[in-house]
Amino acid sequence: MGASELVRYVTLLRFANYRYGERELQIAESELRDIDGIAERTARQIHAKLQERGLITIIKTKPFTYALIDPAFWPEASPIRPYFKKVTRTSVSRKWKA
Repeated sequence: MGASELVRYVTLLRFANYRYGERELQIAESELRDIDGIAERTARQIHAKLQERGLITIIKTKPFTYALIDPAFWPEASPIRPYFKKVTRTSVSRKWKA
């Protein structure tokens, strides 16, 4: 998955989270572009890729309706599947190179 695909997918997940976990989001392309900065032409290509990968489906309404697919229903693309696990607290620090 490319960087722009990941950015758009995470943006859609953020919107879903703001709307109390709804799986179907109706949102204008201009709103998405304001948040993630992905151009319209690139967004069309990304949407095709995300649908191809089985992560979302797009219903052609005005504005578009994005349906997020539950990970349990993702197609088997490889033996490596994403998963979530609880970890202990970590700290992140920034190291600057001089």
